[in-house]
Amino acid sequence: MRKITIRTPIWKYKAIGIRKDKVTDDFQIKISYKTKNGNLLYPDTYFMTEKEIKDFPLQFMGEMFVYVIPIDKLKRRE
Repeated sequence: MRKITIRTPIWKYKAIGIRKDKVTDDFQIKISYKTKNGNLLYPDTYFMTEKEIKDFPLQFMGEMFVYVIPIDKLKRRE
């Protein structure tokens, strides 16, 4: 399982992006973006399988393709 920390969500879609070439395993996902008060906006740890990630659309951003995953589709880690 790969661990990844997302610093800033893709606000336009209220989503996260994971590079296509990095999706070779299941992911444990943390979002480290903080509010102006210093609190984590998304304090949970999330989990997604490789198969689930690959079901989301690919989008070309910057110089790479990323899977765009809406934050509300992420599964909370129990």
